[in-house]
Amino acid sequence: MKIINIDDNLYPKKLKKIKNPPKQIYVNGDEKILNSNCIAVIGSRKNTEYGEKWCTKFVKELVKYDLNIVSGMAMGIDTIAHKTTIKYGGKTIAVLPSGFEKIYPKENINLYKKIIDNGGCVISEYMPLKEANGKQFLERNRIVSGLSIGILIIEGAYRSGTSVTAKIANKQEKDVFCIPGSLDNPKCIGTNKLIKEFANLVTTPSDIINKYKFLNKFGVRKNIIEVEKNKNANEGLYGLITEKPININEIIKKYNKNVNEVIYELTILEIEGKILKLPGNMYVRGE
Repeated sequence: MKIINIDDNLYPKKLKKIKNPPKQIYVNGDEKILNSNCIAVIGSRKNTEYGEKWCTKFVKELVKYDLNIVSGMAMGIDTIAHKTTIKYGGKTIAVLPSGFEKIYPKENINLYKKIIDNGGCVISEYMPLKEANGKQFLERNRIVSGLSIGILIIEGAYRSGTSVTAKIANKQEKDVFCIPGSLDNPKCIGTNKLIKEFANLVTTPSDIINKYKFLNKFGVRKNIIEVEKNKNANEGLYGLITEKPININEIIKKYNKNVNEVIYELTILEIEGKILKLPGNMYVRGE
C-alpha cells in the first residue's frame, strides 16, 4: 500500500482540480494509471439484464482505445464494468468508500485482488480500518468522477446515488453520458431524467469515443484481439479442469502454453465463474 499526498507528483492531476480533493489517498496497485485517460462507468446496484448487456458492450469497446475504467466496486453495474474491463485486457480503477482492511462490499474481495493482479489499482481516501458508511459513499463518488474525463451511467432509479454522482460530475464540468432505457423500467427513470436535464444521450460506444478526438492516436488495444482469438483456447484449458482439484503445475504440463498465458487464461475463467481457485494453487470447476 502506498500513501500519496496531494503535493506529491504521483497525485492524480485531474483529482487536484475538483472541489475538496482528498488531502491524501491510499493506493494498492499501479498508481501510474491514476494519471491516464479514464472514463467512469457507474449504475444501479440491482441492475437488469438490459443494464448488464449494455454495460458489457460499451466497456468492451471503450477499453480498445486505452481508456481505463473507473468505478466504485459496488455490486451491480460497477462490478460488471470492472470484470468486463479485465476480461478484455483493459485496466480498471476501483474507488472504495472504506479502508483497505474493511473492503466493501465483502462479496467483492476477490474482485479487489483481481483488479490489482491485472495491472489496475484500488484507491481510498480512508485509513485502512475505516468502515463504509452513507456519507462516505457520496464522498467516494466525487473521486470516481474526478479521476475521469467523463462518466457513463447505465441504469439508475429516481433519486438514486447514481443520479447524485451524475450531478457531481456535471458540477466538475465532466462529460456525462447516459444510455436511455424503457419507460417501463424503474431502473431507467433516473437516467432518462438526466438526459432531459443535462446528460448526453448515447446509443453506441462511438458516441463517447468521437467526443475525444485524441483517443484515436492510441489505436486499438492489441490484447483485445488476442482475447477474441483465444476464446476457443480458454475452452481447451477449461476442459482440463474438472470437479477433482488439479494443481497449476499439472495444468501447465498438460496445456501447451507458457506460464504467463496459462495464468492469464485461468484468471479469465475464474472471473467468469467457470472455475474456482482453492488453497495451494488448486483449481476446480465452478459451475
